[in-house]
Amino acid sequence: MAADAARIAAQFKQMEAYERGGIDGPPNFAKAAAVLRQIVAAGNAGGVLSEQKLAIAYQWGLGLPRSEAEALSWWRAAAEHGNQLAEAMMMHFYTIGGDGLKADRQKAEFWRKALQHTVPGLAALKLPDSTAVLKGP
Repeated sequence: MAADAARIAAQFKQMEAYERGGIDGPPNFAKAAAVLRQIVAAGNAGGVLSEQKLAIAYQWGLGLPRSEAEALSWWRAAAEHGNQLAEAMMMHFYTIGGDGLKADRQKAEFWRKALQHTVPGLAALKLPDSTAVLKGP
């Protein structure tokens, strides 16, 4: 698992380096696109770490154009494959809404239960009141 995470992180760094230039000289978008295709192929093949990295990249515009729809798609795919961070993100999105989703208590509860199943130590995890989350302390 750690080796996969390191490989995927290295691929993202390589892609960004090709975009900026510096590996073979000036920016080489064709090589950056080729590396991105490898990452996407791994995600499409169910590579949960690739799915998570793609979700993060699209969420924040890291090496890829920022896209809420793409981020959500990859978060959902990773969550469906049992990725803890992705399950937590889906629970969060459905608790307060955002990134293209409306708050939905039932769906937030579904992802809370999925997260509890993945991380048994979270048995006491409860959904917050969405209005309290938005107001803060």
